[in-house]
Amino acid sequence: MTGSPIFRTLIAALCLAALSLLLMRLTDSAPANIAGPAAQNELTQTPIPMRVRIRCSHLPTSLSLTSGNQKLADLNAPTELRWEGTVSVPIPPEGLELALTATWADGLSGDQAVTVELEPDERDSQSQTAWTDASDPTHLTAYLGYRWK
Repeated sequence: MTGSPIFRTLIAALCLAALSLLLMRLTDSAPANIAGPAAQNELTQTPIPMRVRIRCSHLPTSLSLTSGNQKLADLNAPTELRWEGTVSVPIPPEGLELALTATWADGLSGDQAVTVELEPDERDSQSQTAWTDASDPTHLTAYLGYRWK
């Protein structure tokens, strides 16, 4: 004895619907929130201590390094090509962007370079170098982006 074709089609359709619901649940596109919203919010709000190292190719007359409204380094007439200090800065999940401005005395020729290295507690150090423009070797304005995973 064979069953009705309509009954078999209905059973097959119900099985496919149940399978598709299970697959939809397994492949839901909502990202998993492993750290939780409280931990992510804490990451953006808590200042993290970090070492800041600045190296210059030539002695600048002034140099400023800022993160938002917070000054990390403000050097007027520095006497050495290197500067090192410790600051506390909140690191948002999308990364940290620093504004670097430096000026040199008139009469310098060639490109000037400034290397900024950041070493947050319990994270790898990262460094970036910014160069002056050939048309104006005495002024530097650069934005440096740092991102840790």
